[in-house]
Amino acid sequence: MLKVYVPSHKRPDVKLFDFASDLNIVINQEEDIEPYSKWKGKHNIIYRPELKGLLDVRNWILEQNDDWFLMLDDDLLSTKSEELTWDEFIKETENIIYSLDKTEVGIVGYKRDEPKEFYFEEKKDNFTNIYQAVILNSSLLKSNNFKYEGYPFDGANGQRAHLEDSDLIYFCYSNNLKIIQLTKLAVSFDKICSSVAWNDENKEKMIFLSCLWLLDKYRNYPNIKKDINYYFNNKPNNLRNYSKLNFAEEIIEHISRNNFKKDIELVTNINGLLIAMKELIDENL
Repeated sequence: MLKVYVPSHKRPDVKLFDFASDLNIVINQEEDIEPYSKWKGKHNIIYRPELKGLLDVRNWILEQNDDWFLMLDDDLLSTKSEELTWDEFIKETENIIYSLDKTEVGIVGYKRDEPKEFYFEEKKDNFTNIYQAVILNSSLLKSNNFKYEGYPFDGANGQRAHLEDSDLIYFCYSNNLKIIQLTKLAVSFDKICSSVAWNDENKEKMIFLSCLWLLDKYRNYPNIKKDINYYFNNKPNNLRNYSKLNFAEEIIEHISRNNFKKDIELVTNINGLLIAMKELIDENL
């Protein structure tokens, strides 16, 4: 059966662990050993203290596999396929992915709302919705030298900023690996689940810096830049924890200490920052 891995920390009571079965739950903090031990027998609890953060955990999971496997975030609420048991949902997933060309397809994701009648569709220039529940073709990804990476920004508990699922999607696109969305099967996640590693203030900053890092990494791909640019055009007008000025000052401080392809002029207001961001996009970094 398709192996399912769930990186987790400080969330031993999430709904997923109750309704699913045979998960490989990967923890790396000593404080999690006792709370998660109650799931032994129902799930496989894997403790890897040498792994220092989520990116380490994801890369370790990738290295353990040479076939298709499913990586889930732990805040999955349901499969939105109530007529199927968990085992039947995984079996249905298996039946579809093993009909795909393993030499061409890099990742597979699920529908995010209601399932449709047809089985799957290829996502070409649309990068949305393939995240949180991702089926990876590990052998093909590793043969193309994929590794989870992130912007080196220290947040809470020494973790790094990362939009790792976005990076994975963009990597597949830039390496001509197909991205497939299963449309017959759908999943639902907790939209208000708080981040364990980041407080809200750090998270806003983390996402902005990670987007800038992704712009730099995929600067030669116009469709990817367009996708990231959508975020830049909207986020500064929807800040929850900063004024525009303070947010700009925080971002500029971090940008000024990092070696991007093009130096960003230090500015002291959000309009100047947005101009600098726009120049990055227009000039291919």
